[in-house]
Amino acid sequence: MARAELRSWPIPSGLNLVVTALVVVGQLLCLALATHGGAWGWTLLGALVYGTLGQPAFALLHEAEHGKLHPNPRVNEALGALLGALFPGAFSILRAAHLLHHRRNRSEEEMIDLYRPGERLKKTLSYYALISGLIWIGSPLLALALCVVPWPKVGGGPAAGPRNIRLAEFLSFLEGVRPWAVRAEVTLTLALWAGLAWGLQLALWPTLACLAAFATLWASQQYVYHVRTPLHLVEGAFDLAMPRWMSLFYLRFNYHLTHHRQPMVPWLYLPEVAEEPPWRPYGLTWLRSWAPPRPMSAAAWPSTWQRRGPLPPDPPPELRRPE
Repeated sequence: MARAELRSWPIPSGLNLVVTALVVVGQLLCLALATHGGAWGWTLLGALVYGTLGQPAFALLHEAEHGKLHPNPRVNEALGALLGALFPGAFSILRAAHLLHHRRNRSEEEMIDLYRPGERLKKTLSYYALISGLIWIGSPLLALALCVVPWPKVGGGPAAGPRNIRLAEFLSFLEGVRPWAVRAEVTLTLALWAGLAWGLQLALWPTLACLAAFATLWASQQYVYHVRTPLHLVEGAFDLAMPRWMSLFYLRFNYHLTHHRQPMVPWLYLPEVAEEPPWRPYGLTWLRSWAPPRPMSAAAWPSTWQRRGPLPPDPPPELRRPE
């Protein structure tokens, strides 16, 4: 199989534009159905379909974050800003956070499913908050906060206290993010949702039901690709098997390990660059992701996972199973 870097992988810009239009229009129809359906059953149906359509919407946003949604940078930025506003959030912040994820995947900062002695309760509570969708609330809140408070200075010197150091580590993804861009994107987000509320005559609770459905479905399906994976920057992800129609609906997001290996290959070609067809079942992996975090031990380093890349031959002392 040819490696991705040995050939050109054109961005399917026309297809991406069509899919973006279909997904956005579909979500707007769901918002209208949830409010104007006339019964709670229609509200629940609208919310469920809205949340389901949020998966390809996020996959398109993900392509924009990597500059692969459209070959014209300005069009890519505009589409990313639109999809980010519907998330809702600021595209610049969402992109910076995701690109940082590629730089520290399965590192100490993202080791959400393993705990050390004394961390069990804290890690368990934070883990279920993440996969249940509560983390989604942080996106619009952080974007709004950064518009009204002085732009945070990232980093901390030797004199910085532990709290400031932790805050600097949390905000480290903001390095390179332009404050004016965030404020412009937040303005777009507020204007977009105000326009939708007025134009579609949206009611508050049905709209919140749609957003809650998206948050729950989005969060649990984001972490399914990384929980119980090798503690490795690149190999710490799964390719997951699902029906072909579902994989297309998800814009090949189930080829997540392949994406981490070849992050600049557009979604359409991920099956072509995959080193092997996905074999791990998506549904079973998703169910297993709801198991609580486990203690750090040598079980995190099974030899069958040490097949590719510079994985350590032995786990470090803090990961070794007690005698």
